[in-house]
Amino acid sequence: MRQRKIGLSNQETKLQSCNGSKWRDKDFLTPTQAAELLGIGRMSVYRYIRAGKIKVKRFDRKTLISKADLMAMFDFLPPREENPAPVEKKDKTITEFYTRAEIREKFGVKDSWIYKVVAENNVPKTILRGRAYFSEAHIDRLFSARKENPEITEWYSVEDIQHK
Repeated sequence: MRQRKIGLSNQETKLQSCNGSKWRDKDFLTPTQAAELLGIGRMSVYRYIRAGKIKVKRFDRKTLISKADLMAMFDFLPPREENPAPVEKKDKTITEFYTRAEIREKFGVKDSWIYKVVAENNVPKTILRGRAYFSEAHIDRLFSARKENPEITEWYSVEDIQHK
């Protein structure tokens, strides 16, 4: 019984491999056949088609891919360098950033105002060991543009206003 099942399975495998090689000689492939040829999933082929990486010909509801276009797609890949030159990274030193406390002290603003200005103006920030540091150049430009109104001569606190 077991030997008969193994023989049957081997025959099915031979039939599938013969059917698969039948389309390998064709000039145009379906997305499923192209996926099998490339060794990727069918949905990946459709994703590449939508992205414009694979050229297709459409006839009514049939999508065909030229085998020559599929192979030409790989001709444009640049050769891989054996030892690429290391890229030097220019790290900004931490002195080019302000902490929230430094911004509060220098410009006399509250944390909520800092976060509002940072969010509205896309101020670059970095987080180091759980502390947020904001770009010094951006903060200086944004907060120094804020000017006090010279017409206001008297300031009242909330308690003063409630008392009056």
